[in-house]
Amino acid sequence: MAVPLPQRPVRPRQEEEIYPEVGDSVTHFHFGECTVISSDGERIRLRQERDGRVREVSLTMLRIEPPTVDPATSRKHFRLARKN
Repeated sequence: MAVPLPQRPVRPRQEEEIYPEVGDSVTHFHFGECTVISSDGERIRLRQERDGRVREVSLTMLRIEPPTVDPATSRKHFRLARKN
């Protein structure tokens, strides 16, 4: 009589994280409404809407909430919060 082999445990699938890309809009917890002007995967550069200043921030220090999409422009909008 053959003994069935135990099934291999299913690995939980890691959800792919979505990061802001050039042209996306973000709301940064400190800088407010911004547009992403460049990204290298670790850091992003943001142009503040209110005064045009450019800010560079580390993605590792941020909690990135899933984006919403503006139906009129099909532009993604992210909320960036402190990670802790």
